[in-house]
Amino acid sequence: MKRKIIIALVCVVIIALGVFIDKGADRDIEDSKPKIPERKIEPEDNRLENMLAFFEGEHDDEIESGIDKDVEDQNFSSLKHAAYTEDGFYVYDKSSCLVSFIDKKTCEMVPLCSKPDCFHDDMECDAYYLMLDAIFVYDTKLYVVANNIETHSMCLYRINRDGSERTLIKTLFAIENDSAYSCFFVLHKGCLYMGMDFWDDERETMDDAILYGFPLDSNERKEILKHTEYNADIMIYNCDEDNIYIRQYNHTKPGVPLEEIVVNYCYNINDGILTEIKIPEGHYMQCCFDGKISTNFDEYDNENNRMKMYQAYQSDMDGSNSKCIYSNENFAFNGYCTDSKYRYFIIEKEDKKHLVIVSHDGKEVYQTESKDYYMVWSNKKKVLLKSESTGRYALCDIKSGKIKEVWEK
Repeated sequence: MKRKIIIALVCVVIIALGVFIDKGADRDIEDSKPKIPERKIEPEDNRLENMLAFFEGEHDDEIESGIDKDVEDQNFSSLKHAAYTEDGFYVYDKSSCLVSFIDKKTCEMVPLCSKPDCFHDDMECDAYYLMLDAIFVYDTKLYVVANNIETHSMCLYRINRDGSERTLIKTLFAIENDSAYSCFFVLHKGCLYMGMDFWDDERETMDDAILYGFPLDSNERKEILKHTEYNADIMIYNCDEDNIYIRQYNHTKPGVPLEEIVVNYCYNINDGILTEIKIPEGHYMQCCFDGKISTNFDEYDNENNRMKMYQAYQSDMDGSNSKCIYSNENFAFNGYCTDSKYRYFIIEKEDKKHLVIVSHDGKEVYQTESKDYYMVWSNKKKVLLKSESTGRYALCDIKSGKIKEVWEK
């Protein structure tokens, strides 16, 4: 039903698949974890505002200061369970609840804990997060969006790169036990952006999707875009310089043929202006970098769940000068992500999986067989992969295609 949207976000699905694999392998461990205490909020018409209003007027003691607002976030995936530095990757595993560091040179993986003799199995461990939604490397520090079990809320924390000195920066929203909602997070130029919405696949009620901005150096919470519709959704494609690129989505109302309605926007963080982006007819957007739009166009075989024809395009910001930079036929998507230099996707063709990497201008194309791996992250030189069967990580060199398995210390 959301075919084109799902392709754009299929990296999220693939990561989720890995989560289920990990959970199946560690069922006993999962059962022994501390449970989040229930806290009920009386229902109101506007559920999103209710979740945020619970903490209205409450401010955290420490406000971030001295940050470099020219720093840009790493753009790769909307579901940020990983991040990278020049030395390696930070990853979060839901089965163990641990943040770990993977050294790109040695391929060694260690829990991000500064405490000696720690067993890394409870909340006393620096690396332990019962529920983590995002992790960022930003301006010499790590930032984590994670559950605060005491207040039953999702919060933004700042930590050192060795896992020490976890500091609460902002309380974002209260967690409702009976609500199904989704969030997308981006940290860009001194502000955390959060897109939040509820799920209602049956189109029974209208709900809000809202994009918020939380500046790191103030207690402000600003509403950037609000969309009220059936299956309303707001997602951030990526950020580039002073612009944030946004997808607004909804279904048609009940009683009429089901259609997907997508509007793409560019939001300027300086003047606060939202400008609608026009893309070539029949295309769907992937990202925008350096004044260019990267889009896809495809023909899909619903019966066999395969792609008849996939084409990647690049065009100017007004949709003109569109050119095809890559095409492929008769394959199944198994993962798709993008950053400021490349598009990455894993395809299954002739019963084999391949990692395909294409530069936005189409001048660089790399492909290597990827066995049973799916993508987690990339630093434009190496791609972090994870095995669907074993749950083990691996690093793939983009240019050579060589894959080396990560080992845990």
